[in-house]
Amino acid sequence: MSLCDNEVKRFVSRMKLLLNHHEELKLAINNKRNEASLENELVIQFALHIVVLWEAFINDLLLAYIEMYPKRALDSIEKRVRQSNEDKFGKSVGKCLSFSRPSNLSRAKLSAIIDHRGWNITPQRAEKLSAKANELIISRFAKKLSLNSEDSELFDYAANLRNFLSHSSRGARGILRESISNLSGRNNLPLKAKLGQIGPYLKGEAQPRKSRVVYIAHRLQNIAKKL
Repeated sequence: MSLCDNEVKRFVSRMKLLLNHHEELKLAINNKRNEASLENELVIQFALHIVVLWEAFINDLLLAYIEMYPKRALDSIEKRVRQSNEDKFGKSVGKCLSFSRPSNLSRAKLSAIIDHRGWNITPQRAEKLSAKANELIISRFAKKLSLNSEDSELFDYAANLRNFLSHSSRGARGILRESISNLSGRNNLPLKAKLGQIGPYLKGEAQPRKSRVVYIAHRLQNIAKKL
């Protein structure tokens, strides 16, 4: 099993575990005096957990693909380093630059090379995911990360949901509301509804006996299996 297959398997397994825990917690609050407000808190925490897990998965998947075939990423980094050096000091100095490639790339070292600041490299939009994949990953794998229109909608939606759940700002709410209104793919339409309070929206029914937050989790699992 390849490194990328391992990342997909791990994500799907962790998502299944979270779904099971979510269902158990729903049973635990059943018929409690404050059941409605408890359920709001439960779905919000679950939603935040799954979209953060998704962001981390995309980061780890990108790194796994790069780790398997690092030449393309290193070529891209060397090109940017040389261009930056020439822009700052001129071509004569640029010709003197020597770029030494590490012979043994661990995941930690690779992550530090790709982003020295230590941030996740997960893009916030599907189109940027495709661009990053084409820049850093060999083409036969990069094309997997060029999502179809329906999955691209969900990718952008998940990023906007994560931002709103993390910040609860008016701006983030507006972007999430716009993302919801733009949903048009058949498999995304169950998520299209008026966004009032986030708790009632997430626990609203997407399909018979399936809340929107659970539906999001299943959609993310299905997309992951294609990557």
